[in-house]
Amino acid sequence: MAQKNLHNENIFKAFPLLKNDPGYRIKDDASPDYNCIAWAANKSDLWYQPLPEDNRPVIRLDGVVFDWPFGLPFSSDPKVLIKLFEFLNYTCCQDPIYEEGYKKVALYQKNNEFTHAARQLTYKNDKGIWSSKLGEGPLITHTDPYLIEGIAYGQVYQIMKKSML
Repeated sequence: MAQKNLHNENIFKAFPLLKNDPGYRIKDDASPDYNCIAWAANKSDLWYQPLPEDNRPVIRLDGVVFDWPFGLPFSSDPKVLIKLFEFLNYTCCQDPIYEEGYKKVALYQKNNEFTHAARQLTYKNDKGIWSSKLGEGPLITHTDPYLIEGIAYGQVYQIMKKSML
C-alpha cells in the first residue's frame, strides 16, 4: 500500500488535475517492458522510441526490446508519431469522445517533439476511459486526455481513430 501511495504522490505532482478525476486509478504496476507509445499502439512487450535505422531493434541485457517500427525516421518530430499511427490504420480526427466501434489515441508534444501517447479503452466498464503508460512507471487511467497536459508531456496535438470493424 505504501508503494501505491508513493506512486500517487509522484503522479499527482506531475499531473495535478488527476487528483479530482473520478476515472483516475493505477491500473498496473511499474514495468520497464513497454512505454506509452507502444501501449497506445496496443503493444505491451516493446518499448517504441526513435532509433537509427541501422540499430533496430535493440535488446537490453534485461530482455527489454527497443524498436522503432515501419522504417520511420530517427526523429521526435510530432509528424513522425502521426505517421506511426497511420501505419496502424488510424486517421486524424478532432474529438476525444468515445465512439462505439473505434479505437482512439491522443498524441502529445512539447517543444516541437512528441512526448507521449494515450489510448482510449474500449472494453466493458472502462469504455471511453483513457489510459497512459508513464515511462517505466505504472499504467494509469484518466477520464480525459487533456487531464495529463502540462509540464511533463506538454499538450495534446492530435487525436486519431481507427475502426475496430
